[in-house]
Amino acid sequence: MTATLDDRNAASFLETARTVLFVHAHPDDETLWGGALMAALAERGARVVLVTSNRGELGQVVDPALAELFGTDGLGPRRVQERGEALAVLGIDEAHWLGSGEARSDAHEDREYRDSGMSWISEGVAGPDPVAAADPRSFTSIPFAEALADLDALVARVRPDAIVTYDAHGGYGHPDHVRAHEIAVAAGRDAGVPVFELTHPETPAETAEGVLWFALPAYTDRIREAMRHYRTQVVVGEDGWIQHDSGFRHPVPVGVGLVRHVDAA
Repeated sequence: MTATLDDRNAASFLETARTVLFVHAHPDDETLWGGALMAALAERGARVVLVTSNRGELGQVVDPALAELFGTDGLGPRRVQERGEALAVLGIDEAHWLGSGEARSDAHEDREYRDSGMSWISEGVAGPDPVAAADPRSFTSIPFAEALADLDALVARVRPDAIVTYDAHGGYGHPDHVRAHEIAVAAGRDAGVPVFELTHPETPAETAEGVLWFALPAYTDRIREAMRHYRTQVVVGEDGWIQHDSGFRHPVPVGVGLVRHVDAA
């Protein structure tokens, strides 16, 4: 760990983090899974960098006005647009797509990784979609070493003092989330950078041992506004709660928990 990052408690982390790299799977994940922390770090002067593995081309479409995008090549570009709008609200101006630009290994030409899809195994638990995952362009079908080399390249260029990603289950089991966790842990190990896992939203993280808990209610309105830009993915109700295509509803996620990955540097 670098001498500047202090992870003894949430307040110390916020004050000492200089550069934090967030590794996510799809557009909207960054806002739902720790967007308040990203905004808080940026406001405190930290360099906040996001890398997203793919454009979520196989996601659902919630807004009836955009229903024609479902299952088409138009959904990916729309979600790219939504990510840009949401990040502007959060105050994050440094974002990458894995496989291109600074998030691509010098050994390869730029490419786009594709959404691997998912299927529901049980309520709230996702698993692979064998048909979607068979696409050689999908994030989970491409060689692990290639995706890791891309993230290694970005880490070498950004030089973060912390990497933030999902837990080993990807939060709820989505294959792209799991793969994002795996390459983030491996990249952290390669570079000697500590990796922190975002706790599952249902975890009582405020009281759990070993959790850095960031209570950030001041960012409620900002997260709500950012999520309104993700019209393909969620509905922000009149009561301010967020509803997903499955009907699952929850309040604005402004409490963020981090757990240090024990195998990381």
